[in-house]
Amino acid sequence: MSQHIVEQGEKKYVFGWDQHLMSFFLQVHDLIKDEDDEDRIPVWLGATQDTIMYEVEDLVHAAQKNGLHIDHQTQVKLFGEKDDGV
Repeated sequence: MSQHIVEQGEKKYVFGWDQHLMSFFLQVHDLIKDEDDEDRIPVWLGATQDTIMYEVEDLVHAAQKNGLHIDHQTQVKLFGEKDDGV
């Protein structure tokens, strides 16, 4: 499983490729909320059948909808991680 972390202001984005699930994933953490708060991760995509993201473009689109721009260099790296089964 690959994992990339980007912190922007009050949010932390965790994303990457999960070979076991055969999906990219995206988590958005609300850094203002306590770690014990069950609403601390309001967005968690890629872990269920309804939110599977098989293509990098799907992840990029979901990230943009949630306030994160994934640059071209990182997109290329994500393609490689998927192809390599990381």
